[in-house]
Amino acid sequence: MRLKPRIFILTVLISCISALGALWVTRILAENVIETWAVRYANLQTQYLKTKTLEPVLREIVTAKRLAADPMIKNWATTPDNQTYTQQALKQMEGFRKQFKEEQIFVALAQSSSYYYNNASNEFGGTVNCFTSLNPTKVETPGSLS
Repeated sequence: MRLKPRIFILTVLISCISALGALWVTRILAENVIETWAVRYANLQTQYLKTKTLEPVLREIVTAKRLAADPMIKNWATTPDNQTYTQQALKQMEGFRKQFKEEQIFVALAQSSSYYYNNASNEFGGTVNCFTSLNPTKVETPGSLS
């Protein structure tokens, strides 16, 4: 065999081996890039969904904390028998009720063992329904404060 065909065959053989090696390296690099991007995307999507899910809950918590820290509500909680504080607190609770997403409110007073609530349809006509005992074994008829 002459030298020219041998060099041609050797060149083709080296080119094929190089091309296969380059193809194999490219495939491995592409798989690594795809895997890295998939993990990043999954992490970003998880963070987005976590934020989207927690945002309404956190908003409700902030509103509840503001309600609990309100001076009128605190005054009423310390002296629940004072009618002036009661009326001010009821008005304040109605304002807070509208800030909650479900527009419902529930406030329990430890000192008097009473709890007050109103629902989204304002079923109790601007007053907050009151139960006079937190004792679950004692069933009472609700009365409203005016």
